[in-house]
Amino acid sequence: MSDYDRRKALGAAIEALDAGSRELMLRFRQAGGPLKSWDKTQGAPVTEADLASDRAISGVLSGSGIGTGILSEESEAGEKRGLVWLVDPLCGTFPYREGLAHWGLNVALRDEEILVLGAIALPPTRDVFSAVRGAGAAHNGRRFEPKPPAVPLERSMICVEIDSADEWAAHAPLLTRFARAAGAINMFGSITYPIAQLLQARLSALVVLKVAPMHVAAGAAIATEIGLVVSDLGGAPVDWTTNGDLPSIVIAWPEHHASLMKAASGRA
Repeated sequence: MSDYDRRKALGAAIEALDAGSRELMLRFRQAGGPLKSWDKTQGAPVTEADLASDRAISGVLSGSGIGTGILSEESEAGEKRGLVWLVDPLCGTFPYREGLAHWGLNVALRDEEILVLGAIALPPTRDVFSAVRGAGAAHNGRRFEPKPPAVPLERSMICVEIDSADEWAAHAPLLTRFARAAGAINMFGSITYPIAQLLQARLSALVVLKVAPMHVAAGAAIATEIGLVVSDLGGAPVDWTTNGDLPSIVIAWPEHHASLMKAASGRA
């Protein structure tokens, strides 16, 4: 693994989130005037707020002296191998644009195949979660050791996030099995937001189909550190070396992860 100061790296990640959060809150619900928005591709909106947050985050991380590059939802710089920052400067552009509070932003640091730290922020509620591999997790700067949900999967809420109608259609049988196995299924149009709820045991599991690593890496790093299970739909470890889309990712409390794997396989 690379040689660097993990405490300094975490400080840079949180400083970057603060910088991005300020830009996002300045424009949220048109606080600073009408929000400019356009589509990168069909069904993939971007706003001036995404780009402003991305510039602010990248400025902090590039000036930290840590890492060989930045791989962001909105930009990239430097090398994609080695010690790389993974950034989503606004996770939940749809709800953000419509004035809903179901959004956040996240920063992770990847050392080849290992996620060494992650930090996520929900600016509307002023929540910041962070973790360094092997050193525990924190919520708003204080040690964070949540207890798992006290109810089984069939009485729990889970979240499923899917970007396109084609993915919904392709996975319809699987989604039906999940609907039968869980008490309720939610969709927020964000990944960072439901991960924050999952970390607090307000949700029992998150399933995401076809997702770029920068959307989910920070949350996965924190979830792993507090004892949640992170895998693909087959139960295998996630390949964090990829810079392209991950076919699937499941983050869940252990008991509920086991139940979801049974449902996914049709054994539930």
